[in-house]
Amino acid sequence: MTEHMESGNAEERIERPMEQRRWAWWGGVALMIVLLLGAAFVGGRLLAQQNVAPVTQGVRLSRPAELLEEPPVTMGSVEKVEGKTIILEMPAGEGGVVYSGPGGTTKKEGEWKQIQVVVTQDTKIYRDIPIKPEELQRGGQRQLQVEEVTLADVKVGEQIEVWGQKIGDRVLAEVIYIPRLVGLP
Repeated sequence: MTEHMESGNAEERIERPMEQRRWAWWGGVALMIVLLLGAAFVGGRLLAQQNVAPVTQGVRLSRPAELLEEPPVTMGSVEKVEGKTIILEMPAGEGGVVYSGPGGTTKKEGEWKQIQVVVTQDTKIYRDIPIKPEELQRGGQRQLQVEEVTLADVKVGEQIEVWGQKIGDRVLAEVIYIPRLVGLP
């Protein structure tokens, strides 16, 4: 009987280290899974933060006081300036598309029409005074400011809005507005 007990103790002694190894192995696997999940979580958070823009308060921009309340009679891209006439180009019908390429090359597709904008001595021409980025970060209500410019300041390629009397494909301009992107000189 002592032999039987001794052999039972030997088996128990062999099984205990095997059980301990099995538990250690599963514990190691569980620890690795937890570490991998934690690394994935932290990595995801870091990657997500790279594309986040700085938080700014909301800003509402209102039109300059110098502009008329009603919508402009026409708007478009300045094709050329000849004497006291600005030739605007704008999409006709279902629209046109402009593709810009390297070196300032452009390609137009679709139907386009030209509008003549006649500038008189009474025509007022305004250009936005850019808002500084730090002013935008303060948030709140901001009224766009403009400066009065001359016809010589109107450049080919600029987008303009025109108020005045429209007669066919011609506009006798009262007010011309040249909006600019925020922060650009």
